[in-house]
Amino acid sequence: ITSFDSVMLVGLLITFCFAMYIRPWGASLTMFDRGSSVHAWKYQPIIVATPFFLIDVLFLNEALSKFQVVVVITIGAVLSHFRSDLWTYFKRRYLLLCTQELHYFQPAVVRQLQRKTLLEFLHDTSTDDYGMLLLETAIRHGGNIRELARDTSVIVWDAAPTATAAWKLAFSLVRKSIRRQKLLVRRRLEEEREHERFVEGIVIELVHR
Repeated sequence: ITSFDSVMLVGLLITFCFAMYIRPWGASLTMFDRGSSVHAWKYQPIIVATPFFLIDVLFLNEALSKFQVVVVITIGAVLSHFRSDLWTYFKRRYLLLCTQELHYFQPAVVRQLQRKTLLEFLHDTSTDDYGMLLLETAIRHGGNIRELARDTSVIVWDAAPTATAAWKLAFSLVRKSIRRQKLLVRRRLEEEREHERFVEGIVIELVHR
């Protein structure tokens, strides 16, 4: 072992300790800093490991063959592709969940035409395009899809505001009626139980006398 190897080993050890020391700070900066772009997260482990791989190939391990280098690069490419597909799958599921929440909280925004168009964009375009369309649909309350349908000569049926208001009022009245019926049934059961307890108490007092 030469003096250069010893210095290189000590330098690598100090670098490793420093990297482990600033690891929490780097993770917090990557996750919460506004300057950190989301699209770089899926390639972050490969980006971090690349400089150390180059140092190992160029300076530390000169006995590596070209085949070994090609195998390592291929493994890195496969890992990057896997992480990219995994991130796309997660983002697609998250956008579908957002679509369900939008349909639940604002059903007037996601009607039959909007649902059909969103599903077509989901199957025929990329996940980022679907996310942008979903954002525009939420901002414009479905108006962008209606304009797109009219431009493509598709018949668009929009319910009149009075019909929508009447439907919401009827739905609200039905819900209130159901709640009132449940409350009356609950009160009736409580009164019957109180009456049974009262009669039971009278019978017990007569028996003890």
